[in-house]
Amino acid sequence: MGSLPVLALPVPLPGTDGLTTGLQVVVPSADSPAVRHALALHG
Repeated sequence: MGSLPVLALPVPLPGTDGLTTGLQVVVPSADSPAVRHALALHG
């Protein structure tokens, strides 16, 4: 999968005093609805 945009989102881990892990989502293009949705949630 080369040259595709990736969303990197923090995911809180329950019971760890604020530690997080990450979730990466590969999307087909930067104008994908997934990008707009993620920005609305985390922006």
